[in-house]
Amino acid sequence: MCFEHPEYLRLFWGFPLLVAVSFYGLLRTRYLLGQLCDEGLREHIVVMRRPLHEVAIRLVPLLATACFLFALASPLRCGGNHGRLDIVYVVDISRSMSAADTHPDRMERARQEVMAIEAGRRLGGRAGLVGFAASASVFCPMTADREAFGLLVRRLSPLQAQHQGTDIGRALELAASMLPDGGGIVLVTDGEDHGSDAVATARSLPGRGIATLVVGVGGDNPVRLPGSFAEGEVTSALDRHLLDALAHEAGGIVLYAADGADVASTASRMLRALSVRRAGDAGGVGGVDPGRGAMLSGIVLLVAALALHGGRSWQVDGKNVKFSSGPEGFQEV
Repeated sequence: MCFEHPEYLRLFWGFPLLVAVSFYGLLRTRYLLGQLCDEGLREHIVVMRRPLHEVAIRLVPLLATACFLFALASPLRCGGNHGRLDIVYVVDISRSMSAADTHPDRMERARQEVMAIEAGRRLGGRAGLVGFAASASVFCPMTADREAFGLLVRRLSPLQAQHQGTDIGRALELAASMLPDGGGIVLVTDGEDHGSDAVATARSLPGRGIATLVVGVGGDNPVRLPGSFAEGEVTSALDRHLLDALAHEAGGIVLYAADGADVASTASRMLRALSVRRAGDAGGVGGVDPGRGAMLSGIVLLVAALALHGGRSWQVDGKNVKFSSGPEGFQEV
């Protein structure tokens, strides 16, 4: 079993304290009564609930709360790695990513988006990293170590490109080879492509069980790249036409990381939804949904808790009695 919102499970750490406080009140009450009078006299002058009733009054609401928290965590049927989406982030590190038409520059914005998208995933799964310019290389193999992955993302730079140019198709093919069982690819680029097969490669991804998210980084107006080049002044602009075509052929979506755009939250929601669908497929159909079952159980327990508080089952003079609001008052049961 896995959870869409595992952060709610942390609240269970407070349950031992709740149980301790609840039963401390019961024990404290009985202790003070013991200080007031001896047991023989107490049976005659003090009206008390039966011990099991007192325990149930405190325990049932705690169980109801546990069911509600479990339901909030959105449990899903998934065994092993089923439902956990593996993602390969494919990041452009060509020299055009040094353009400063987005704050602080395209490369840094790409790093920020990758880190934010990965942090927004909640169902787990491994992450891999491919950097590309004229050629593509695996910068991080598939791993569940988020700290190591983040360290390698932060090191991405156009200075790491062995040959200048941009071949998106080759990068997508390398990323797909890292996902033999399917998964997701997040392509982060300004869209400049000097290869010839990017769209064809994107078209093949759905048939290989791979979902695609394209993140466009950069502005629409050409800007001069910093530094000096043998060919003189070099300018670069975002190629929306190519990015739209890649997303369309891959059956995915494209998001543009313009200044102020919240790409990460939208991308994370998409990846979580895809993970949920995969988890549902892995869990099969039929039976009671775990989250719904937990919610219904919590409601039943809550009703039971109210009934226990409303019931009047006591001990008087050592005998089990119930209390009626009518003229008969206490009656032996």
